[in-house]
Amino acid sequence: MSNNNVIIEDEDFTEYDYDPYFMEKLIYHLRIGGSNFMFLQLQKYFPNFTILQTTYPRFQREIFERFNLDKSKFIRRVLICDDIFCDLLLKPENQEIREKILDTKIGLISEKFNDFMECAEFIRTIIYHRRLYKCDNQVWLKQLDGRWIITETEIKQQIQSFILNNDIRMLKNANSEELMYAKIKRMSPAKEIVEMVIMDLKDDRTLQKKLWNETKGMLNFLNCTYDFNDDTIYTERSGTLHMINRNFNRNSNPKVREELMRRIFRPIFTMDDSPDGEVNFKYFMYCVARMIAGDIEDKRILLLTGSRDCGKGMLGTLIENTIDEYSFAMDLGAFKSGRNSSDQAKENSWLIPLQFRRVAIMNENSDCKLDGNKMKQFGSGGDSFMCRSNYKDEIQIKIQTSGIIMANETPQFNTSDVYEKIEQISLVSKFVNESFPESDKLHKIKYYPNDNTLKSKFLQRPEVLNEFMIMLIEAYPTNMKTPESVLKERNDDDNEYDKLREGFKINEASSITNKEMMEKAKRLGINKKQNDIKKLLKNVFGESIDTAYRTSTFRGIKGLEIIQDIM
Repeated sequence: MSNNNVIIEDEDFTEYDYDPYFMEKLIYHLRIGGSNFMFLQLQKYFPNFTILQTTYPRFQREIFERFNLDKSKFIRRVLICDDIFCDLLLKPENQEIREKILDTKIGLISEKFNDFMECAEFIRTIIYHRRLYKCDNQVWLKQLDGRWIITETEIKQQIQSFILNNDIRMLKNANSEELMYAKIKRMSPAKEIVEMVIMDLKDDRTLQKKLWNETKGMLNFLNCTYDFNDDTIYTERSGTLHMINRNFNRNSNPKVREELMRRIFRPIFTMDDSPDGEVNFKYFMYCVARMIAGDIEDKRILLLTGSRDCGKGMLGTLIENTIDEYSFAMDLGAFKSGRNSSDQAKENSWLIPLQFRRVAIMNENSDCKLDGNKMKQFGSGGDSFMCRSNYKDEIQIKIQTSGIIMANETPQFNTSDVYEKIEQISLVSKFVNESFPESDKLHKIKYYPNDNTLKSKFLQRPEVLNEFMIMLIEAYPTNMKTPESVLKERNDDDNEYDKLREGFKINEASSITNKEMMEKAKRLGINKKQNDIKKLLKNVFGESIDTAYRTSTFRGIKGLEIIQDIM
């Protein structure tokens, strides 16, 4: 027996196959938690227990009556009503009892109420006690596994399910001598009760900030939490909105790592055929490691460019599979200049799903022109945003998300200074089938045999994802500086921008043909395709020019003038 003087007097308790010492600790912690409702539940639902004295002075000589009711009812009431119990269940020493309790088949909760308001109060203060909050117009629900839900629709559905799936009865004939209660069976009254529950929620404005600080640097797995801050694995899981839904093993598997390098990284980064391949790979790993740790203060946006089938999509899939719910796939079209610019909160609605995620995998959309200011705001390093979904109030959010752009070519933004935040790694690999014509192969591209099983099988294996996670953890503390190969990509663009500013200028009344543009670019030392030069000009001069201007007799750029060469 423990030192807190809790005495268990239930000889047949073992028939339920629960650990008495665990229950003893549970009762003690519930008591010092100060929950009056828990006292009532202990009194009402737990049979043959006498609790005499604890070391906690507030509860000296508390004596609970005994009632011979089913223990499972007590378990159910505690399980759904108090987060202290949830915390105890997550402790590693209680894994066995946790599994047994969660697998226990529990009967329905049966309660009677005089009106909807009374029922809503019961649900809010009893059933979801210390688990249901409102924070800055956003509803938050802590689930039994420690995860938070912030999608209001999902939360309402969960509460509705509780009402409809349990024996919740409402007073039917208050004026009759014999009171009669009817079970709620229809969705309409359940929804009305749910709205009352949400309407009177306690507003905790510190909740988001507290959780944001607690989760930064943490990754939650099914069996543990990994802390990047001190390279430690905690067996107790921290509060979180997202999870990696598999167990984590810190022990490396050399065989799996060799296979990862041979089949994925060495060919994609052309590590055996390119002088920059090795350093580009190491920098990629370092950047991704910083991102998944939530180190948004780096203000880094990673851009992976390369031809079709270069393997960038493979890297995106590997990251998504490895960090699971911490990743989010989105289209670069989210950064398109908004039509509703007067409503900034509505324009920011795309940010809402990014809350507490770490990496946004952004795929290119060549059909839209991107807003550089939006991208700079996204990569600002932890600024707060006002957002609003359709028909909802504004909410203030703060994200831990960094972006990885996957594109065939450098995306086109309307401001050139956005590229100061973007670090580009160019991939010169290409995976082809045996039938790929030799005559179509380009000199600067390195070709490798295509393997259709990589995405569908290899990158689905838990041991592969576990090993990649270990590699990222190992890359995190390297403090790697931006390599010359990455700086060169940025400097090349900067040099070309400077040349274009020297050779062209804005003139609303002027237009130049595609041929004139190409001839001038060649004289400036820019040897690129026509569409690539137009993208560069768009990045320099923005919306002031129309690079797709055409008439029945003219193809070129409107709003641009060539600066004549000085002889």
